[in-house]
Amino acid sequence: MANALKMKIATLESLLVTSAECPCTNGYIGILPGHAPLVGALGAGTLSYIPVGASSQKTVKLSGGFIQVLDNSIRVLADSAELS
Repeated sequence: MANALKMKIATLESLLVTSAECPCTNGYIGILPGHAPLVGALGAGTLSYIPVGASSQKTVKLSGGFIQVLDNSIRVLADSAELS
């Protein structure tokens, strides 16, 4: 259809975490507070993280996308994500 637009809506939610482990295209990377700035491609896999104040980790299945680490913030732009 020439007069149609495809729209995807992403929500902007923040979590405070003590650590995260992300699937990148060349393997998993661990991220702790004070991590060096990073921009990378995500691979398919499971992102795991530990929320502040929690003793157990949570997971999200990703199918690819991008990650940015900057100033103690992690931004994930995933092709798709499913809470596990």
